[in-house]
Amino acid sequence: MDNENEFLNKRLRELSDRSWSESRYFFSDFLNESELAEFYTIKKELSPCGTKVFGGYEGAERCIIRFGSPETLGYEEAFPIGCILVRPLIPKFSNELTHRDYLGALMNLGIERNVIGDLLVAGNECTLFCEEKLSSYLCENLTKVSHTNVRCTPAETIPVNLRLKTRLLEGQAASERLDAIISKICNLSRNESLDLCRQKKVFVNGRICEDNSCELKSQDVISVRGYGKFRYLGSHGLSRKGKMNFSYEKYI
Repeated sequence: MDNENEFLNKRLRELSDRSWSESRYFFSDFLNESELAEFYTIKKELSPCGTKVFGGYEGAERCIIRFGSPETLGYEEAFPIGCILVRPLIPKFSNELTHRDYLGALMNLGIERNVIGDLLVAGNECTLFCEEKLSSYLCENLTKVSHTNVRCTPAETIPVNLRLKTRLLEGQAASERLDAIISKICNLSRNESLDLCRQKKVFVNGRICEDNSCELKSQDVISVRGYGKFRYLGSHGLSRKGKMNFSYEKYI
């Protein structure tokens, strides 16, 4: 275990133990996919305080872990996540801004990456998720992205044009094995799919999956580093050549 993972491991255990011993909720910072995978690896070893993972909306990649649950604590507590809509002051004079532009503007304010969640960008608008305590600061101080003057306003819902979009696709594979499905949706050979699993570049429902032979279930979310993110929707019959027909959504 490298030093970074060792620190994260220790921190997660500490939050879990404190929630259990102090009978109250504790929250992690925003964690990326690899960090969440470390959490899932040690989850069974944590205290029985109960946990939940959420990033501000369904399907978020960067998420916060809540330690504690209504079952163990007897009450509910919302995730401390703020949602901010960022728009150009004068849209017609704005450049088309990218994820990198928005992230760069945040870093220029001295904001650490672990207090910022996903940035959903479409055209020259962005919905960003952050730790709630930062919301007011960002609304007051994030005034320029690249060369474009912007306005930040708190948002309770994600605008329709900024919500995650998917494309419904179909394919054929020999079975519901992970390597067979990855081979088809990523246009790879079975050996290449196996290599990706061995290199810990394949995630199923947020967890690293090194078992290339595991059977997928409907609604499983597959993320393959360098190839994208997909939701497996299940099989539906056989082709004339005996191949399994299946459907999936590709996040675009």
